[in-house]
Amino acid sequence: MKKGIIFSMLLCFMLAGVSAQTVQNKEEKKKENMETFKAKRVAYITEKMKLTPDEAQAFWPICNELQEKKFEINKTLRENRKIFRDPEKKPTDADYLKIIDANADAKIKEAELDKEYLEKFKKILSPEKIYKYIRAEEDFMKQMFSQRHKDNKGEKGNRPVPPRAN
Repeated sequence: MKKGIIFSMLLCFMLAGVSAQTVQNKEEKKKENMETFKAKRVAYITEKMKLTPDEAQAFWPICNELQEKKFEINKTLRENRKIFRDPEKKPTDADYLKIIDANADAKIKEAELDKEYLEKFKKILSPEKIYKYIRAEEDFMKQMFSQRHKDNKGEKGNRPVPPRAN
């Protein structure tokens, strides 16, 4: 009897360890993917803007600061959307109104940030390069979404993603 209990406990500990390792691996993979994404973004935008080394040195810290602030604005929005991913919870009208309002607020805050950082960019870049930055950022995101869509459709051997609920 004691051997069975000890065996069960060992099995539970081993399974817990494997589960924790899987979660850690997923987090590491997610972090690695984010770093790869950021590196591709910097390379793409730098090339499209034709930044000199001095311009890049002045531009990227400000640009990264802007992106971090936008990420934080949208963090709340992402948290609010969690209810829509839970198949066991049926969102209420109040939930829908909350996410609609949060989405509008996030867009306003992002627009205010863009305006604020545009003034900072004007101090270090020509209007032409600022315009190229705006276009390059849009084009890069379109490419990334397009690539993700292709990957999710299984064109690269990945499994198809199930349709979104709501």
